[in-house]
Amino acid sequence: MAVFEVPGSKSITARALFLAAAARGTTVLNKPLDSDDTAGFAEGLTALGYRLDRRRREISQNATSATMPAAPMSSVCQRWLLGRASA
Repeated sequence: MAVFEVPGSKSITARALFLAAAARGTTVLNKPLDSDDTAGFAEGLTALGYRLDRRRREISQNATSATMPAAPMSSVCQRWLLGRASA
C-alpha cells in the first residue's frame, strides 16, 4: 500500500487519482481537493471499474481489479470529460 498527501489542487488531485489507477494494489490519497472536478474524475474511474473509498479527507483506491464500465456515468462526469476533451 502507498500513502500520499495531496496538496489542495484539483489538477494534482486528478493526476494522483490517475496514477493511483495505474498502480498495483491500494493507494491512499490524504487531503485530496474536494471539488466537482475531482468528484467527476473519481466517478469516471468508478465507472471504469476502479474501486474507490471516498471519505472526508481521504480517497483509498484499489487498482487491482478494473473492469469495463460498472455503471453509466452521471451528467456531471460526462460534462467534465467532454469539457476537457474539447479543450
